[in-house]
Amino acid sequence: MNRKELWQVVGISVTASLATMGLFLVFLDGQTALAKDNSPPPKEVRAKDFRLVDKDGRTRADLGLLADGSPALTFFDKDRKARVLLGVANDGSPILLFFDKDGKRRAGLTTSAAGGPDLKLSDKDGKPRAILGLSGDGEPSLILSDENRSLAWFGHAGLANTRAGTVEKRPASALVLYDKEGKVLWKAP
Repeated sequence: MNRKELWQVVGISVTASLATMGLFLVFLDGQTALAKDNSPPPKEVRAKDFRLVDKDGRTRADLGLLADGSPALTFFDKDRKARVLLGVANDGSPILLFFDKDGKRRAGLTTSAAGGPDLKLSDKDGKPRAILGLSGDGEPSLILSDENRSLAWFGHAGLANTRAGTVEKRPASALVLYDKEGKVLWKAP
């Protein structure tokens, strides 16, 4: 190595060392500044939407308003399919929904308009097939449906008598079978 090459190597080494020290000091100063920042956090943060994204920038959770204006927290899988939704309906009812990998609603826990809780389990097409619930008065019921919408209703049910314009309240021990048009096929007691 000749003298000229030696001075080039020394110059490059000194320049690299100074640049590294400069970056280190900037980083250290930033750390010191952050450590000295004792200001209180903001009392309020306002936004129309909050998104949690993964390392690839894909939305994995969203806290915002649905199209109808109701608030919801939605969790997404890696393919951006909604899998879980926790929200409040416009009428104030809480909602917890579970979706399959195709985005179809498969299970839901809600409260009815009367105030009783309902657990709905749906088939692959999103049609409710089993509903376990309590009325607003706390009366239990289990409704099972086939693909033709024929129903087996166990427990509390209100049977409407359209001719008399009355509703017959069935006890919790009742079983009522309906056809797909909603006509009573059989009932006990």
